[in-house]
Amino acid sequence: MNAEIWVQVPAVTPFIMTNTKKIKIGQVFIDEGLLNGDDVERILNQQNITHQMFGEIAVELGLIDEKQLLECLVIQSHIPYIDLKQYDIDPDLFLPYPKLLLKRCIAIPIEKIGNTSVFAISQPISEKTKEEIEELAGGKIFFVLSEMSVIREVVENIYKILKRKQEESSDLTELGKLLIDKDKKNKEEEKDKKIKKNNKN
Repeated sequence: MNAEIWVQVPAVTPFIMTNTKKIKIGQVFIDEGLLNGDDVERILNQQNITHQMFGEIAVELGLIDEKQLLECLVIQSHIPYIDLKQYDIDPDLFLPYPKLLLKRCIAIPIEKIGNTSVFAISQPISEKTKEEIEELAGGKIFFVLSEMSVIREVVENIYKILKRKQEESSDLTELGKLLIDKDKKNKEEEKDKKIKKNNKN
């Protein structure tokens, strides 16, 4: 694997590729000796039915594994690869984005640098989806590639954390209301006692 293309970095920095020519992913698999023409035709036929991504189908059929898919995607798209297991992702980065959107495009925000949001994706996304994410992010988007299974796992785990935080916040709000009501009741009782005491005098 070309070391200039297959990149793992612990922190995201601007990444520039000198070779920008893009070829079809099926041809990349063939060139790398991972698929043959019949395999590509089989995947394309299924893609016409399921509308899944080419690489996703190839993995599901057991023709390649996730690592091989990512290696070929890096070659095809010139998007760098990052190991998400090196990242401690802040759940608050997910707040602007609907869970269904991230699940649909298999993408997650992993870092924000100034006005640029860094997103991990399992495969290149459409220009329409990119614009949708950019609008929600309120700035530019920088993409890196990572494993589909890891991204899906992170989505589920992060939204569980956010749900738990929301529930805890609601509980605290409810507790605060109860304490305020209790304090108000105590003050009213104290006021009633003083009035009764004054009336006796």
